[in-house]
Amino acid sequence: TMDAGEDGMHDDMLATLVQWFEDAEDQTSDARTKSERDRDYYDNKQYTAEERALLEARKQPVISDNRIRRKIDYLCGLEKQARQDPKAYPRNPQDEEAAEAATDAIRFVADSNRFPQIASRVWENELIEGCGGVDVCVEEGGPQGYKIFLRRVSWDRMFFDPHSSEPDFGDAQYLGIVVWM
Repeated sequence: TMDAGEDGMHDDMLATLVQWFEDAEDQTSDARTKSERDRDYYDNKQYTAEERALLEARKQPVISDNRIRRKIDYLCGLEKQARQDPKAYPRNPQDEEAAEAATDAIRFVADSNRFPQIASRVWENELIEGCGGVDVCVEEGGPQGYKIFLRRVSWDRMFFDPHSSEPDFGDAQYLGIVVWM
């Protein structure tokens, strides 16, 4: 059970989280609209309803040479071709064994979570919509007591500090995932 102080603390945290989400939603609405447009262009949905009606009235087929899709597909193929296994490097010569252990652990998590497929889907989101992400989750269970799993976060489920200017959100005050229940 929670006492009144803990309940108030949770209410304050919830209010802060809701405020962050609403600020991010309000201040990134233009970018999200453009991201949806960019996905439509990739999916060959470049014509508006009016443009389609005009072409159909002229008895012209609604076709286009989708160079955007071709370029994105090329870059996705390049990512797959250039992919490397993760590797941890030691900071000092005496850390060689620790780096090897870290490499083994990272590779185990990547292999048990289909990381190449996740990475490719995130890369596609970054190319088309402008951002993508992976949620690293830890649950109790598994052979050593915990299980680490990776979950791709769709670009439209992410929210972030709209004042962040770093491409990796390194200067963001907050990053979040919204899940509707």
